[in-house]
Amino acid sequence: MTMGDMLEIIGDAVNAYGVKIAVYGKDLAGLAEYDDGLRSLIFQRHDTGVLAASIMAMEPGVLYFTQDVYACRYCFFHLPESPETTTGSYCAIGPWLADCPVSDCIDLIMRRAAVPEYLRIELTQYLYWIPVISSPQSWEALLLSFTSRLYGGQVKIRLSRNGFYVDSCHAEYSPKSAATLSIQIIEECYHNEDAMLAAISEGDVEKALECLAWLRRFRGKRLVENELRDRKNYCIILNTLFRRAVENGFVHPAHIDAISADFNRRIEATTNMTELNITELGRLSEMMLRRYCDLVQQFSLRGFSPLVRNAINTVDFNLQEPLCLNYLAEKCNVNASYLSTLFKKEKGMTLTDYIITKRMQRAASLLRSSRNYIQEIAEECGFLDVNYFTRLFKRYYGQSPRAFRESTLK
Repeated sequence: MTMGDMLEIIGDAVNAYGVKIAVYGKDLAGLAEYDDGLRSLIFQRHDTGVLAASIMAMEPGVLYFTQDVYACRYCFFHLPESPETTTGSYCAIGPWLADCPVSDCIDLIMRRAAVPEYLRIELTQYLYWIPVISSPQSWEALLLSFTSRLYGGQVKIRLSRNGFYVDSCHAEYSPKSAATLSIQIIEECYHNEDAMLAAISEGDVEKALECLAWLRRFRGKRLVENELRDRKNYCIILNTLFRRAVENGFVHPAHIDAISADFNRRIEATTNMTELNITELGRLSEMMLRRYCDLVQQFSLRGFSPLVRNAINTVDFNLQEPLCLNYLAEKCNVNASYLSTLFKKEKGMTLTDYIITKRMQRAASLLRSSRNYIQEIAEECGFLDVNYFTRLFKRYYGQSPRAFRESTLK
């Protein structure tokens, strides 16, 4: 496994917690954004020289854990030499918090860091944005394990919490108004939310996940006192947004409703924060996102005319009915010849072929997932003659329904 592959695995694991990972070259270009933009936001100017000196002094095989004046935590380490990296390549993981920020904690941070009162909104929003790792021992063990694999056992990895400095005294807080800075964060949130929903409506999983990862770090203020209820509400809001995005992707609501209701039931069934901690929240939101994108990929009728969409939906939801061209033309209130021509033009197959294809797909699904008799499955898919159904199924899948079922159980 290459260095790049291992870094990708570490990145996926860290991102699952909502934490950022960055790799820097020998010149440490881009180091100013190591904190995910806090200092760029609140400082008029900021010197990263102290941090750069600490990074360049790191020993190989040591994980350096540190905390800045804003209670944000980081892990820095020297990347091992490989054909893909040059001497002096570094990795930074963070920021994350050990506890959810509360008012007293923010007051203490502001006093300790001498943050002007007019920047309270920016600092508060930033801290609500940062992921919380409530189990530091497990987190450190995870990073230690991955780093050991990165070094391939060549050196013994150890931890260090001393002698690493992040903050610099050469900094000057921004004179900009609080409103201007706050608006900048809010605009980014709305932009990423819109981009995520647009990606879901297109079934673009990777783009949607990228936006979700950004948004997951911005939790916002708790809207209700009970933390569990607040997390549940957040998940329900996401479920609603995803559902609407899929509907905008030209997926019929009948495909969406059962999945949406099932996710809401799962959210409400949660009884404690252990089940719905920040990590599980991330996994659940990601699971919902992937499932809704899958719906778009399977059932989106984007690009079809309203008439053809109506015909497709009528077939999909009425496979037991005596489907044929004349039946569908009557249901759609159009001339049969016109419907046939338009359907073939837009779908690329005849209506008859589409009906048979959907029935065969439904039959295959039932054979995999149920123990119903073959006769019952045939009738559920619109075939009254089980012998005809068997011949047709064998033509499509190369084996009889019984043999198909047996092969899927192996």
